Amino acid sequence: DIDGIKQEHRVEVKLLMEKHASLKTQVQLLTKQKEQIASAYECEQTCSAELESSLQDMVALLEDERSMHSGKMNELKVIKHKFSKLKKKRVPVDAAYKASLRLLEQLE
Repeated sequence: DIDGIKQEHRVEVKLLMEKHASLKTQVQLLTKQKEQIASAYECEQTCSAELESSLQDMVALLEDERSMHSGKMNELKVIKHKFSKLKKKRVPVDAAYKASLRLLEQLE
């Protein structure tokens, strides 16, 4: 009877030791996973900061380009306005030229 109880206890202890070893392995795996997640999070934070910095640089470049194009557009507006004035002045000159051609034709 006592030997039977001892045998049961040995089996129970063996099962508990196996369970303990299994839990210990799971804890080690979870700890490793936790470290990997922490490392990945740090990497993501670094990449995020670099991306934000890069985007800020790009925004600054685009704003500079927009201001440059804005200046050129203003210059083009001035040139267009001057050209428009010249075009308006040219119309009477063209009319006078045509009139003088007609007059020359009549004189010939």
